[in-house]
Amino acid sequence: MEVIVTEIIKTIKDSDTVIERDMKLLALFFELFRTALGIALEQLDRELATEYKKQGYIVERQDGRTVQCLCGTVSFVRRRMKKPGKKGIYPLDKQLRLKPHQRFSALLMKKVAETATSCVYRKTADIVNRFTLTNLSHQTVKHIVMQSGTLCQEWQDIQRQETSVEETEAPVVYIEGDGLVLRGQHKKQLEIHRMQVYEGRKKEGKRTRLIHGYHMASTEYEKTWERAGWYMHRQYGLSHTIVISNGDGGTGYGYEAFQELAAGCKWHEHQRDVYHVHRKVKGTDELQDVERLRKYLTRNWTYVEPLNQRQMPEKVHLIQPGACEAGHRIYSYRMKHQGRCWSQEEAEAMVQLITAMKNEEWDAVYGQWGRTAYKPISQRFKNIMRKVMKRVPMQPHKGVHQGSIGTYSSASSPLGKLAKGLQMAHIL
Repeated sequence: MEVIVTEIIKTIKDSDTVIERDMKLLALFFELFRTALGIALEQLDRELATEYKKQGYIVERQDGRTVQCLCGTVSFVRRRMKKPGKKGIYPLDKQLRLKPHQRFSALLMKKVAETATSCVYRKTADIVNRFTLTNLSHQTVKHIVMQSGTLCQEWQDIQRQETSVEETEAPVVYIEGDGLVLRGQHKKQLEIHRMQVYEGRKKEGKRTRLIHGYHMASTEYEKTWERAGWYMHRQYGLSHTIVISNGDGGTGYGYEAFQELAAGCKWHEHQRDVYHVHRKVKGTDELQDVERLRKYLTRNWTYVEPLNQRQMPEKVHLIQPGACEAGHRIYSYRMKHQGRCWSQEEAEAMVQLITAMKNEEWDAVYGQWGRTAYKPISQRFKNIMRKVMKRVPMQPHKGVHQGSIGTYSSASSPLGKLAKGLQMAHIL
């Protein structure tokens, strides 16, 4: 500890400005953490090797590995072990849940993906590089987003396989659905299919919050509808529940589709979204438009009629106009502005990320990945930091020394061009 304290004091004294001081201290602290983590991982690898030897494994070789973390690059050496008749494994990689060829830590991936849901990939890379000791490109950010989207889907699949939770007895459940069109690659159109389920609305200042709201979204209609049906029948005991559905009447958002989700409920009422009805009324100018409007209202009056005028067993609150469309904003702000276009896979990954964060499931998604199944840490682990404190203090890098060539001739001469090239080399 005395060595580290001495190094901190020396860094503070040798710094000319507060920015220089803070940057040097940050580099020192990160270097200390990376060193400690590297020693800890190698210590853990030795303990894992001892346990695996008891199971008949032998050490084949030792290989190095580097992982990019928020604090920078962490390097360590671990053992590859093999048992006769079985494929070789790295016990430490298995313990840390490091996948083959994985270059980034789970926390770094989580933070990068979070940032990417609110700004473009280039801006995300710039932000992460400024606030950490990493050096990411926008292509790397895209790759992390795609991996995180796959992780969200895997977590949802695991949730479906788990035992059902205790059902919630809600008197009324509201379910809404609508689509959001995006610009796809090669002049194609993509659509985000969204569903939201909630038990009512609560006024908070000038805004309204959904009570126990849950959101489903995907670029695939069947996937969204399947998840909505799973959630409805897993979360609620619908036999004593009134279900109020709302849609614009487009393909896949009519009464019949919602009736499947509400199967087994006490009472189901479907409502045509008021926002779309008002838009049709306001867009009526010519006589032929009036005739079309009359036919539309006649054909859909069963769903256009206000809920408080229908024969229902209980009084329910009306669904506000454009309620589902308001939930589009978090997707449209990220995915529609500035002429952005998406591939099917990339759009699906981004939709899954935004939805997981909106449902406050983001920590659970990465928490599922981070679970460890084996913890053979012994009392020797407590001595790791003591070893780190006794290490030789970090020697700060002095940087590249710049020099010049005295040409004593014109800049266009061969020697002048060489001198100019050497002067520009530090920029490359």
